[in-house]
Amino acid sequence: MIQRKLKGSTFYYTLSPLTDPRKRTRKSLERLLKIFASLCAVLTVTTIYLLYPRKQPLEAFFSQARIVDLTHEFAPGQPHWPGAPDESREIVYWYSKNDSVHATKGYGFFIQYFCHVGQWGTHVDFPGHFFKNMRLSHDFHIKDMIMPLVVIDCSSQAAENPDYILQMQDVLDWERRHGPVP
Repeated sequence: MIQRKLKGSTFYYTLSPLTDPRKRTRKSLERLLKIFASLCAVLTVTTIYLLYPRKQPLEAFFSQARIVDLTHEFAPGQPHWPGAPDESREIVYWYSKNDSVHATKGYGFFIQYFCHVGQWGTHVDFPGHFFKNMRLSHDFHIKDMIMPLVVIDCSSQAAENPDYILQMQDVLDWERRHGPVP
């Protein structure tokens, strides 16, 4: 229980570990970001379900699908194309002046400023990234982003030859076992 006095009035309140600056840790913030990312994924799937008509019901599609989370945490120094500058961060606001953390704008809560190029990490390369006057992200609808996918496992060949390149015979062998590539 925390007691605060404001102009003669006394307020009593309790804080959860996520809002209490005394109990907040980097781990709890990372956990909160992961929960937020999961909620975004659920909202995306729900939106696709509601807006994108399919020949095959989405329940059947997702029951056969293997969902792979390709997200990762951004951090300065992470691998990236050498032609792009590294990510930078700035603490704009920090919880308390007493923590000896420099904040550029003030204290009382936590806000960071992230700066990185648009083509950072796992992303979609739209045609306009490479060719002038071609379509960019705002020109695509969400239904343009969901398509059938197959994985042709060449890990045994790559174990023998790290420079192995998928061959047409690999595709034909996969189709013989699983049917045509959609």
